[in-house]
Amino acid sequence: MSKSKTLSTKSLVKRDDGLYISVYKGDLTNQCIAKSLVKVKIAFPDLDQEFYGLLADRVKELGFCDARLEASINNVIDECIYPKPTIAQFTKYNKLGRLFTYDEMTKKVHEANGMNIFKYYNKHKIDGVVYWVKKEI
Repeated sequence: MSKSKTLSTKSLVKRDDGLYISVYKGDLTNQCIAKSLVKVKIAFPDLDQEFYGLLADRVKELGFCDARLEASINNVIDECIYPKPTIAQFTKYNKLGRLFTYDEMTKKVHEANGMNIFKYYNKHKIDGVVYWVKKEI
């Protein structure tokens, strides 16, 4: 079995159908912020100058990493249907992977006729509880 990664509850999203975790990991660098803000300025030249500082503050506060910021910027550029995007259009962007408990995983093994499905999942430890998330996520 693979070694588990210890994560904090800050990275969790609770939904009615279970717990989820962001697929984006890593640090947010000043270089990525600067490059991303230039990209936003090019795509949306009519935004007020204060927008960029507020966007940078929000992504830092929300714990974005470089990969999530880049994906968020690209998503808003591709999907924004209004003349100007909002901060929320950038900050709400995330890709999530469903976390499964041990009981849920053993049920999956049973449903797969005993096949070792654990090899298709990464193990994470969050506040002392072990969860699994699909590797392709």
